[in-house]
Amino acid sequence: MILETANPSACCSSESLRLRVVDPLRIANWDDLLRTHPEATIFHSSAWARVLVETYHYTPKYIVAADQHRLWALLPLLEVRSWLTGTRGVSLPFTDRCTPLACPAVDLTQLFEAGRELGRQCRWKSLELRGVPERFAQPSNSFHQHDLDLSGSESELFERCDPAMRRAIRKAQSANIEIETNATIDGIDTYYRLHQLTRKRHGVPPQSRSFFRSLSSAVIEKGYGSLLLARVNKRPVAGAIFLHFGKHSIYKFGASDPSYQVLRPNNLLMWSGILRMKALGAARVSFGRSSLSQEGLARFKRSFGAAESALYYAKYLFNGSTFASSRPDRSGGVHTSLFRFCPIPVARLIGTALYPHVG
Repeated sequence: MILETANPSACCSSESLRLRVVDPLRIANWDDLLRTHPEATIFHSSAWARVLVETYHYTPKYIVAADQHRLWALLPLLEVRSWLTGTRGVSLPFTDRCTPLACPAVDLTQLFEAGRELGRQCRWKSLELRGVPERFAQPSNSFHQHDLDLSGSESELFERCDPAMRRAIRKAQSANIEIETNATIDGIDTYYRLHQLTRKRHGVPPQSRSFFRSLSSAVIEKGYGSLLLARVNKRPVAGAIFLHFGKHSIYKFGASDPSYQVLRPNNLLMWSGILRMKALGAARVSFGRSSLSQEGLARFKRSFGAAESALYYAKYLFNGSTFASSRPDRSGGVHTSLFRFCPIPVARLIGTALYPHVG
């Protein structure tokens, strides 16, 4: 399938502006090509696509304008085929923010029109974009997002932290909490045990073990991610997974044992992750999305000096040719109470069965 764009600018050739639907997993130099766009993140990469495709068997349908030397524009889409939620295009499942990549000659509107044409051909129920300007369309969901500028020295970054955060980091350091970087499969399994505890506490089923093992092999072991573990007397008490690509880093997952919270391992772990991302050359760290009702989580992210802004999703409904109206996110409700009392093995089975349909 080929979709033509109009009015090519002088910066791009007309050939490079032809919008094509591609599978990044079948393009050997995809991630090298991706690096030519300054706003590309790990979520636009083939590594992240591989995790989602291997785990949930989604079909990649990435709309791209590129030549052999440069990527000009990109709308990454995965087709979700589900008897429960219908056949949909999502950019991207299990991804807090995946802003479409544009250039002066191919803007967001053109990428969306190409996605809508593709959706009609594929008979999608909906097309969802995660990370668009509020003015683009009526938002279907709204969240907080937090980004930390990593410019400045380590001491300058520390001074930007809230005084209470600085005290918490020093407390964890005085407790001799050890922070290690672990890229082994044993490390990811250690993290997964903490992940299950944390999801139970939050009243949410855990992701499958296969998801995290795929994340380990496709992302972390390829140098696109870092797993940090905090230990107290050799016992793992907290873990965090940061993803990085080019100048952009993302804090994606965090988990901990609540019985050790008084020692503030999460605070030291996050601070250590920030410093590691800076050392790897990142210009900023994104702390992901927070529900509007999660003020405590948002306050924790702001306490590192992160700037808070709005994150908007837009969901186009093909039946009716309109955008879905705004709805509250499902961060809380009766289901959270049920999962808090659900045995972990049962919750894990539910998550494994449910997540392919709701990503």
